[in-house]
Amino acid sequence: MKRIIVAVLILLSMNLIAGELSYDGYYQGKNLYVMNPFSNQSNTVFCINSVLVNGSAIKDAINSSSFEIDFGAMDLKPGDKVTVKISFKDGCTPKVINPEVLKPTASFAMVSIKADNNNLKWVTRGEQGSLTFLVEEFRWNNWRKIAEIKGLGTPDKASYEVPVNSHSGTNRYRVSQTDYTHKTKYSKVAQYQTPLNAPEVTFVMAEKGTKIKFSSQTVYQVWDSTGKFIKEGTDALVDVSDLEKGVYHLYYDDKTADFTKK
Repeated sequence: MKRIIVAVLILLSMNLIAGELSYDGYYQGKNLYVMNPFSNQSNTVFCINSVLVNGSAIKDAINSSSFEIDFGAMDLKPGDKVTVKISFKDGCTPKVINPEVLKPTASFAMVSIKADNNNLKWVTRGEQGSLTFLVEEFRWNNWRKIAEIKGLGTPDKASYEVPVNSHSGTNRYRVSQTDYTHKTKYSKVAQYQTPLNAPEVTFVMAEKGTKIKFSSQTVYQVWDSTGKFIKEGTDALVDVSDLEKGVYHLYYDDKTADFTKK
């Protein structure tokens, strides 16, 4: 008899808490809206058993066909981490209408951004969740990615730094974030001017045309005459012995040139 009672209690427990929806994100100043149908067992009992926000239960709203999870009433600030767990009965499933409101947005405000010969540094505030910063430099008449760094996601001041390989003349850098709406937010452009008396970067074909020798270490790319990318890197000596004979386009420093592999 005891075994039967225990089995019935286990079955009732499984029916009472049959599933859980979980959402993790960041408070963006907007609330979640939840559809709460009746359970299949009754037209008087709603599907949801409980709602936990960061481990604390909300009680008043869940006994209705739809309700709002009011984060503002929980002393949350924009950018605070949020975990929502919704447990529900067997035979029904509640639905969160707008889970995207917990996703981080490109909300940073740039306090400062500056570059020197070796580094790009910037300070933000107002980040509402962690997003990746894309770091770009303007070289060879194009913006090109040079680094990615994960944002701290804090509304307070946050500092970042990445190494750069400056070229002769005026160097320009920017950072950006793209959020789930595919909106991209850019920083202002940071500039660094190399000294006017800095020696110009040049190159020659060395070792019987099997290597490219730069006058100093530089960022470079090699493309063939059809526009196919071959190789890139940062070096003072580039091995091109494996290239087929023909004309190639060389991008280096902030310059372009052609060379012939014989």
